[in-house]
Amino acid sequence: MTTIDTLIHLGAGPCRELDAHLALQPERLILVEADPSLAEALSARAQGLESVDVRHLAVASKPGEVTFHRYNLPDAGSLHPATGLKALFPGLKRLQTLTMEAVGIGDLIDSFRLEPDAVHRLIVDLPGEEFPCLRALDDGGQLHRFQWLSMYCGHEPLYEHGLAAGAILDWLSEQGFDLVECDETQDPDRPCWILKRNPLKLECLTLQSQIQQFLADKSALTKDKAALSAARDEQAKLVAERQQQIEALNAEKAALAKDKAALSAARDE
Repeated sequence: MTTIDTLIHLGAGPCRELDAHLALQPERLILVEADPSLAEALSARAQGLESVDVRHLAVASKPGEVTFHRYNLPDAGSLHPATGLKALFPGLKRLQTLTMEAVGIGDLIDSFRLEPDAVHRLIVDLPGEEFPCLRALDDGGQLHRFQWLSMYCGHEPLYEHGLAAGAILDWLSEQGFDLVECDETQDPDRPCWILKRNPLKLECLTLQSQIQQFLADKSALTKDKAALSAARDEQAKLVAERQQQIEALNAEKAALAKDKAALSAARDE
């Protein structure tokens, strides 16, 4: 079994997966939760576990003030209202809204100082904020630090501004991740999608990017060459016009000299 250096679970909630996480024997297990009561309960469970680090933090695509929505369903807490989830759970009620300061996901991942050559796993359980956070990691060049990526997301959007899992999975495939498993044991409406980074796909994507850049550079060079050719033709045209003007002036000068000689001869006569 491949040794996992760091396993990060964003939006860990009550973390029913804790035993499964520990079974993977990661060097570091970092559990991040925005709900203060759930974070406190996680800290109590993690006492005596040296490899486990519990952080009470709200995580978003970018830092700033956010509103956390707490519901009577503990796992349903989010930075976004549970609009679609209410259709599945008619008894769902919002208990409280908490204003807090969110940390940007890129800054948070940087703070963990992940070893570049080690195996890291990221679990994203941030309802409605999944895609913005993943995209922020990709924009910051941090997404491919993780060999394994898990995402809790509904087949259909369950939170305001959220995306369906299919759209996010298609985007992740374009970023070089292969879908390995869809785990519906906890919640078939909002399963856990497990993906693995594909080095060959990444290499192919890199080559495609390089080819596109080469073609773009070639097109730019062709355009520059055409512009230079047009400028050269224009210059040649100007030279020809100047030559014609010079020849005309020389002819006029010769005619004046001839007239001058005739006048001089007439005067002498």
